[in-house]
Amino acid sequence: MEFWSILRPARSEAAERRRCVGTTPPQRRRPDSPCRRLYAGIVRSMALYGAPLWVDALSAHNKALLRRPQRVIAVRVIRRYRTVSRTAASLLACDPPWELQAELLAKMYQFRSGQRANGERPSVDQVGRIRALAQRALIQWWKEDLGSPAAGSVTVDAIRPHLRRWVNRRHGVLTFRLSQVLTGHGCFGKYLHQIAR
Repeated sequence: MEFWSILRPARSEAAERRRCVGTTPPQRRRPDSPCRRLYAGIVRSMALYGAPLWVDALSAHNKALLRRPQRVIAVRVIRRYRTVSRTAASLLACDPPWELQAELLAKMYQFRSGQRANGERPSVDQVGRIRALAQRALIQWWKEDLGSPAAGSVTVDAIRPHLRRWVNRRHGVLTFRLSQVLTGHGCFGKYLHQIAR
């Protein structure tokens, strides 16, 4: 079965939700950060719908198609210029690459279906432990994926050593000014000269 034929309905809905987020200028205060993260979560859940079915069909071309909406959403979540790379934007938005999340969802599904086939029913504590292990595995995969970034190396070098703490932090909001400092894309003489402004 073709990769995008499975995802076609979810893809059109995800594109519609992405447009809703995309109409909000990144510099305005509203919607605020939690609301933007909520929109990002909705689009992500639509894009990853049925991941255990189509994750094996992820070729380089399909990964590129999956990364496009993630970049747009991540840039809107962090309120940044469109010139910020996908790697830096998703890192600042604490949103691991969707292809890695799809692989994790597929592995979780295989594990759970294997338990059901054996007649086992995990307790709430076991499910919590499994989810925590899956989250750790995802962070580790993401850290390895960030080993040689094609772009956004300044941001990656700053956050990668502290990736787990960055993703799991419960305080602080990434403001418009702070994201300028972390990405180097902002009202700085060097950057403005670079883009001929």
